[in-house]
Amino acid sequence: MKGIVINKDIEEYEHDAWRGFSVRQIIFGGISVSASATVILFAYIVCYMPIQAAAYLGIPVGVIIALVGFMQIDDMNLREYLQEIWRLSFSEPLTWQTEEYEAEKALYEKKAKELKSEMDTLEKRIKEEERHMEKTVKSKEDAKQLNKSSDKKTKKDREDNKRNRKLWKDRKNRNSREWRTKKSKRTEEKEI
Repeated sequence: MKGIVINKDIEEYEHDAWRGFSVRQIIFGGISVSASATVILFAYIVCYMPIQAAAYLGIPVGVIIALVGFMQIDDMNLREYLQEIWRLSFSEPLTWQTEEYEAEKALYEKKAKELKSEMDTLEKRIKEEERHMEKTVKSKEDAKQLNKSSDKKTKKDREDNKRNRKLWKDRKNRNSREWRTKKSKRTEEKEI
């Protein structure tokens, strides 16, 4: 007993005319072979081209015609697919609004305003922080300049202090010598 296999989804069933090919595919296959053969023979016989060069001209013609018959995109052949693209490119988009749309739109607009106000306050805070940072940087630069000038002053003061100490020591030593000599003279005078 022979049974017939039926697909569960009838739309998936393809009618096979011959060895798995549909009638459309058989027709376009025949047209593509005959067109490529015609181009090859014309180029070879009439134009006196070598057979290989004639084949390079004829085969692309046959392939293009075969693609039109065999190509399937989204269960549509190439002609239907191109017609659909053409139709969609000139048609206007379909829109549909529900009653809840206005309420949702108002809610989204309210949230957008809130977010915008938050963004504005954050931008103001950022600008204030930048101003504060600029002020601190300026004050730090001023402090560095003061430190540099005070460093110069302190170096000068140290040098002056060294000179003064040296002079003071020299004076002290001179004074102590003079005092000693005076004392020694006094003691000598007393002894005499």
